[in-house]
Amino acid sequence: MTDTTGLGTLDTQRLELLRRRITERGLARPAVAAEADAGADAKQRREMSDGQRRMWFVQSVDPDSALLNICVSYRVTGNVDLERLRQAVGAVALRHPLLRTTYQTDSDGDPQPVTRDDVRPGWTEHDLSGLAEQARRLRLEVLAQRQFRQPFDLTKDSPLRLAAVRVGADELILLLTAHHIAWDDGSWAPFFTDLTRAYADADSIAAAPLTVAADAVTNLDDDLAYWRSLMTDLPEPLELPGPNGSVVPTTWRAQSTAPRRWPRRPAPLRTWC
Repeated sequence: MTDTTGLGTLDTQRLELLRRRITERGLARPAVAAEADAGADAKQRREMSDGQRRMWFVQSVDPDSALLNICVSYRVTGNVDLERLRQAVGAVALRHPLLRTTYQTDSDGDPQPVTRDDVRPGWTEHDLSGLAEQARRLRLEVLAQRQFRQPFDLTKDSPLRLAAVRVGADELILLLTAHHIAWDDGSWAPFFTDLTRAYADADSIAAAPLTVAADAVTNLDDDLAYWRSLMTDLPEPLELPGPNGSVVPTTWRAQSTAPRRWPRRPAPLRTWC
């Protein structure tokens, strides 16, 4: 009889040795920084969803990739105050903690979201109103490609950045880039609703109640009702040719089949000189 009492200790020693070698070669992930003192810049932790973990993993595999960037451009006409718009973006970030969240790793390499009070969405301004039409169009294309292809550093950047490009006295191009870890198809409506409200009155958005849509999966009854509706009227089984005549078994008894004897492969032809 084999003695396995020492296998657990041996595996622990091997794991510790592997961690030491990874640390010596400088391949270990940085640990989460120590918590700051309580105050205005205090950090708040929360749990990550499964989707966020997948997005974080894809980004961590290739940190220089812009694969998960969500990019869109808007043409805004009228007299737009850029400084007021920038403050409105900051007010929306204060309202939605996800726009102020960065992601660190603990000693085991697991991602940990950290909501920070000192993080705001990236903001840049460009004035192309003095250029000729063709030069302005080419310059705008270069700015858009540079903005959209720039990867996010999830360890320190907000998952949202904007670039305001002035192309005329009353015309503005707004380049918006968001990371998929904090943005999906349901993010557009609440973001622009709050942005419009904050641009009109920055104080009103802070007093408005914040409603968060509930996840449909958390409601087990609704989830089961959905699948029951799909499985109540199943299609007829598909008849396939074969000894049983159908894919639906008539009995669960096992069957045995003698191995089939294939004819011997003929010998290769020989070529004579």
